[in-house]
Amino acid sequence: MAKRTAGRAGGRPSKGPRDVIVTRVPTSDSAELRELAEARDWSFSETAAALIRIGLRHRDELPAETTPRGQEELPLHKAS
Repeated sequence: MAKRTAGRAGGRPSKGPRDVIVTRVPTSDSAELRELAEARDWSFSETAAALIRIGLRHRDELPAETTPRGQEELPLHKAS
């Protein structure tokens, strides 16, 4: 079988370099994201990426940094 090469007629155009980001979200948020993606006829990934871009423009609205819930700093008594 002949090897296929990239050309004018083959495949979709590149969206440029991408990173893979894996996170866990509440199932209610995931369901809402899937509904939004279906309504726009976008992929789940494209929809999440678009929302991340919008969110990054509003990063100043995030709450102030805090220590993660359930974790405290360990006391450091000696310098190494």
